Amino acid sequence: MIELSSLPSRISDIVRLKAAHTPGAPALAEGGRVWSYGALQCEVERHAQHLRDLGVRGGDRVMLVSENWVAQVGLLFAIASLD
Repeated sequence: MIELSSLPSRISDIVRLKAAHTPGAPALAEGGRVWSYGALQCEVERHAQHLRDLGVRGGDRVMLVSENWVAQVGLLFAIASLD
């Protein structure tokens, strides 16, 4: 059982913390490509910056419509990182 005290306070911290401790560890796989936590964190940061550039701020509503693919995970964590 997972203790609540061991969980990060924000969902967006899940990837960030794993990337800080084990950046080369596999996070996701799609087809023949495996994304490490470090690569996924770079995607999260890139998407978050793009959203900021578009004027998205904490408290804004964002709708994510996507196929089930790796970029969707990066976008989800990016949206969460903006509050």
